[in-house]
Amino acid sequence: ETGCLMLWLPPGSTAPNRSAVTSPSWKAGTAVEALYRGSWHAAVVVGPADSSGVNITWGYNGSSAEVPEEEVRLPEGSSSTSGKSLQHRRQVWLKTARVLVAVGPDRARLSCVLRIMAASETLCPGLWTGSQQAQEEAQVEVRDGDDVVPYCLEAVSNGGDLDAQWLRSSEGLSSIRSAELAAACALQSSGLQLFLAGLDLDRERAQEYLRWAQLSRRNSGS
Repeated sequence: ETGCLMLWLPPGSTAPNRSAVTSPSWKAGTAVEALYRGSWHAAVVVGPADSSGVNITWGYNGSSAEVPEEEVRLPEGSSSTSGKSLQHRRQVWLKTARVLVAVGPDRARLSCVLRIMAASETLCPGLWTGSQQAQEEAQVEVRDGDDVVPYCLEAVSNGGDLDAQWLRSSEGLSSIRSAELAAACALQSSGLQLFLAGLDLDRERAQEYLRWAQLSRRNSGS
């Protein structure tokens, strides 16, 4: 659809000029919830396991266990900030990440990468937008690890000038594709956000084109 060839690199491969993903860590004594037979139960972190996991003690009987990191979470409504919880989830998501290579012209690759990022953000909310670190790493991906590349990623919350429901409609999606061509900017809708990747002026033009398209739709009564 974007005119790119996509290739998965073997597990364990690394992309150039990227920071290493750190493994999630839990502080000993942290009150958490751990998954057991499909249900979440209260537990306390003892420390990291020798393998890829977390050592805990179960709250209901005090027994010890080693559980996978992805089966540990902060309790709902805990005093810990949501930012810390999101940071841990993000580390877990990226722990098994693989490198996907896009082969094609610059604009086609940019559009392809943005669609993949938007799709992963929909499945893993906050993956690219949930923190300052996430946003910085998103910029690195858009620039393919090259600081000289002038492209930037911008995430605009749908609402106000832009109607999220309209953007997801067939007319809205068609307008997004038209704005991509007119503004030389990659666009992709993801949930309640609109991702734009390109030069500063091109991103401004793309948003203006979408506002015109939406206003035209409203004035026509459709």
